[in-house]
Amino acid sequence: MKNSIKYYYGINVSNLEQKEDNYFFDNYILRPCYKYIDIDLYNYLIANNYYLHKIIYNQNNEYITMISNKPYILLKIEKKHQLSLDYIKKYNIIFKYKKNPSWSILWENKIDFYEKNIANVKDEKIYNSFNYFVGISENAIKIFKTLNLDNNFSLCHIRFNHDFEFYDPLNIVVDYKERDIAEYIKKEFYYNNKYYLDTIRDMVRTDNYNNVMLFFVRMLYPSIYFDQYDNYIKNEDVDYTFYNKIESYDQYLKEIYHIIKKKYNTLSISWLE
Repeated sequence: MKNSIKYYYGINVSNLEQKEDNYFFDNYILRPCYKYIDIDLYNYLIANNYYLHKIIYNQNNEYITMISNKPYILLKIEKKHQLSLDYIKKYNIIFKYKKNPSWSILWENKIDFYEKNIANVKDEKIYNSFNYFVGISENAIKIFKTLNLDNNFSLCHIRFNHDFEFYDPLNIVVDYKERDIAEYIKKEFYYNNKYYLDTIRDMVRTDNYNNVMLFFVRMLYPSIYFDQYDNYIKNEDVDYTFYNKIESYDQYLKEIYHIIKKKYNTLSISWLE
């Protein structure tokens, strides 16, 4: 691989560390890339001083390099920012799209897929908690379908469990801003035992109904559980943090629910009363 990096990028590599299919050296990572990258969006973000890991083009001025019949992309990690909720809320560009991201259709399709496979799941924790998490998902989908949404979208991320992922150009997506806010708050709860109830109170107090409900829908939807279900299917390591915190997250949701219900009394979910 050192020779390939030298040939395609003109970079002499002394210390190369391999982790699975990823190669690390200095401040670079060479990684497989099987997904489409919106280069116009990437260039627009870079031009407007939104920090992302830098895509390094090869000698042919292409961002995808075929090495041993495998597509790779080289990223340079130039600096790091410390993630915080305030930073995530400010890391925002408004996009005007004609089509709403349909969370409900995506989630319904995913649940159908999981239901078809659950009988083959041998992991007891994933199997035993499946109906519970599907039930919560159905609550989220039902609320989402009632919302009157606009076409104002933001720069968001598929997931960002680590700081590196937040600045990964392969991880960006255009979606409602509440996606990133809720996913960060969930991550902080599950992995760092942090609550943001004061922040949530301020959000509910100052934001409009649809935005508050988008946030709540995203807090309801058990993305962390389904991510681990996906890991199981792909024979990757399963993180059982979600399972050990089911009861405490239930209580967290109840607190958020009652904060919202004080302002919007029309919200009604019996198991959160």
